Amino acid sequence: DTNALSLGTGDLTVSGASTQVSVDITGGDLVFNTPVVLGGAGTRTLTGTTSVDFDSTLNGGGINLAVDSPITTFGAAVTNLVDLTTDAPGTTAITSAITSTGVLTFNDDVTLSANVSGSTATFGDTLTVTGGNRTVATSGASSFAGIEADGSARTLIINSTGTTTLGGTINDSDLSLTTNAAGTTAITSAITDSGTLTFNDDVTLSANVSGSTA
Repeated sequence: DTNALSLGTGDLTVSGASTQVSVDITGGDLVFNTPVVLGGAGTRTLTGTTSVDFDSTLNGGGINLAVDSPITTFGAAVTNLVDLTTDAPGTTAITSAITSTGVLTFNDDVTLSANVSGSTATFGDTLTVTGGNRTVATSGASSFAGIEADGSARTLIINSTGTTTLGGTINDSDLSLTTNAAGTTAITSAITDSGTLTFNDDVTLSANVSGSTA
């Protein structure tokens, strides 16, 4: 396939001034120490049987990115990306801002050390807010299967003009939540033993909530 590079379980480490990735890549450890620009059209798929690491900036090239790996790391700014999808199970570490114009779908556990934005955002497993207060901003809906802090007092700010769905486990006294005035919030699973809860939008309550203040 001229649109794919298969290394089996072999590793790939890329260094240099910059790299354009215009084919799908499969390998063991896929490590990009150089700025990456996605090329081509549609969706680029990167499959790392061990890990996929973006240690420098990622320019999405105005297309989609799918990452299939047990460990995914976005170590620098991600820009000009449309849709972003990660697989399950596994973990994704976001250590620098992700700016997308499309759909963000994280099917694995996520550690959030920076802000993310997109048209919609889905966190299909536990989201851990780490290193400070963080913002998830969407022009449409957002969904969370579970949220926790990293052992210190953290606030997750959810700015969504659509419906924010809070489901799964939210049971952490170090975690505070704030929503913006636009949109609505649907609470579909109990929020227990949390920090400060500030809902500035309309709320549909299908489960109990408790916090230090609400």
